[in-house]
Amino acid sequence: MTAATSLKPTAERSVTITRVIDAPRDKVFKAWIDAEQLAQWWGPQHFTNPVCELDVRPGGKILIHMRAPDGTVYPMSGTFREIASPSRIVFVAVAEDANGNPHLESLTTVTFEDDGGKTRLTVTAHATGFSPAAPQMLAGMDAGWSQSLDKLGSNLTGENMTDTMTEAPECAMMAKPQQEHEWLQQLVGEWDFEGECMMGPDQPPMKNTGTCTTRSLGGLWFLSEGSGEMPGGGMMNSIITLGYDPQKQRYVGSFIASMMTHMWLYEGTLDASGKVLTLDTEGPSMSGDGTMTTYQDIVTIESKDHWVLSSQAKGPDGQWMKFMTAHYRRKK
Repeated sequence: MTAATSLKPTAERSVTITRVIDAPRDKVFKAWIDAEQLAQWWGPQHFTNPVCELDVRPGGKILIHMRAPDGTVYPMSGTFREIASPSRIVFVAVAEDANGNPHLESLTTVTFEDDGGKTRLTVTAHATGFSPAAPQMLAGMDAGWSQSLDKLGSNLTGENMTDTMTEAPECAMMAKPQQEHEWLQQLVGEWDFEGECMMGPDQPPMKNTGTCTTRSLGGLWFLSEGSGEMPGGGMMNSIITLGYDPQKQRYVGSFIASMMTHMWLYEGTLDASGKVLTLDTEGPSMSGDGTMTTYQDIVTIESKDHWVLSSQAKGPDGQWMKFMTAHYRRKK
C-alpha cells in the first residue's frame, strides 16, 4: 500500500461500521472532503485536530495531526485512492510516531447511500500494524471509529444517529463506550512491572517483577492479566477487570489471584486532575485474624507509556497505610 508495507507486520485487523445519518448524502459526503468540517469530528471523543490538510483528488495527500486531551500529538499521513462524489471515498492512511515511523497503515473505503433522504454511511477499514504500539491501536479501532462517527452525526444533525452495525433491532442491553471507558483505554497494551511491597512495619521492602497484558472487550470492559514473582518468592497470576457503570456513575471491577480465594470487588472514581483512579474494596485483614478491612487500589497515569498501581489498607486508627507500589512501563 505504501512504504510501510516493506516493514514486518506485527498485527492486523478489519472493522466495518454502518450508520444512518439524518442528513442528505451530498452534505455527509462534503463533511469528509472539507478540511474545516473534517477537523471538527475526526478522531475519538475529546481529541482535536490542529492540523488537517486535504488534497481531494485521486493521488492527493492527506495530513492530520490528532491531539489527545493530555497534549500528545498523533500524526497521520495518507493518500486518496478514489473520489466518486457523492457515493464513495477510498484512501490509505499511515499513523506515525513523532519521528515519522509508521505504527500502522490502513486502507479505508467509505460509501454513501441515499436512504429516503437520510444517508447510509458504511466505513470499512483494514489496518496492518508495524510497531510494538500497533496492537493497542488496533484494539481501539472500534471505539475510535464509533466515536468519530458519533461526532460526525452530531455536527451534521445535532442529534445521535442510528447505529446499524447489525440488522437486528437495537437491544436495550447494547451499550456504547463513554468518556470514562475511553480513560481506561490508556491501560491497554503489553507492560513490564517492577513492584515493592512492605510485609511489616519492621521489615525492609521486598521487590518483585513481572509482566501484564491488558486488552479491551468492546471498549466497555478492560481485562488485565498479570504474571510475576510474589514478594518473598513464588509465582502469582492475577486477573483485573475494570469498567464504568453509568447507573452508579462509578468505575467498577474485580481482582482475583492464583494464591487467594477472596474476590476483590472494586468501585471507584477519578480525581479532579483526571490522572488518578481510586478503587475502593474490602478484603481479609493482613493481621490474619479473620476480620475484614477496607482497602484502596490506586491507578495513577504518569504518561502514555507509564502508570503506577499502589495499594493501601485502613488501619484500626482509621489511617491509611500504603503497603505496595508497582510501576508499569510499556514494552518497547
